Amino acid sequence: MLKHPQAKSTVQEFTEGTKFNPFYVHTGQCSLEDAEVAFFCSGKISYDIKAFLKNNPELEKKAVLFTIEELLPFPEKELKAEMQKLKKTCKVKF
Repeated sequence: MLKHPQAKSTVQEFTEGTKFNPFYVHTGQCSLEDAEVAFFCSGKISYDIKAFLKNNPELEKKAVLFTIEELLPFPEKELKAEMQKLKKTCKVKF
């Protein structure tokens, strides 16, 4: 995964005033509140799902992607707070 073209950061992302994020929420064309499907993953599969969504515009309009960067300790509290923004009818896929 380290050689993946999208798996890179700028120097500014490592300087003072920045912090490690235990997960990222990629909303693309859909907000958390409007999402019908939420994908949860980590590692290389996140790039595969992003590409899949980009190639499927209808799904991209109703899906969000949670990329979990820190598995231990698991960011349960922070993740639950973001998940509260999802509709009760949102399908969750791991």
